[in-house]
Amino acid sequence: MDYAHRVKILKPHGSLDWYEVKGRPVRCPYNIDIPPLIVVPGDTKYRSGYKEPFDAHRECANQDIDNAKRYLILGYGFNDDHLQTHLTRNLREGKPALIVTREPSESTKNLIENCPNIMALFSNKSKEDNSIFRDVDGCMYTINGNLWDLETLAREVFI
Repeated sequence: MDYAHRVKILKPHGSLDWYEVKGRPVRCPYNIDIPPLIVVPGDTKYRSGYKEPFDAHRECANQDIDNAKRYLILGYGFNDDHLQTHLTRNLREGKPALIVTREPSESTKNLIENCPNIMALFSNKSKEDNSIFRDVDGCMYTINGNLWDLETLAREVFI
């Protein structure tokens, strides 16, 4: 059986299981006694994000974003201007997307309102155990279940 690659995970802010050993990034599933390679919020966030291995992941991600036909965006708030230039440009140019998040940020809401090609799924704050679905026509629907939660979404929709 042949499998096609459908998902690629790139981590432009690093990972808690990445470490620098002898000047090279190494992935280790164990907690070792050196700081992880991760970009932390703060004054040095942007400067750190343009060093290896973070910039290689960002460049690869930008290329994959440009080549994608559509997007599934999970829990991203669109608050990292230095990371999302390719993604927001492609969304504004009409590539379709489904955004799944518990609570959309103001940046996400603005993008959803200005890009008719985006569908969104998020929590219904006014009614527990319900979700709001926004279709490409801008219509909003209440759906039973917390479909914004990935475990619930996978169980109820994908399986």
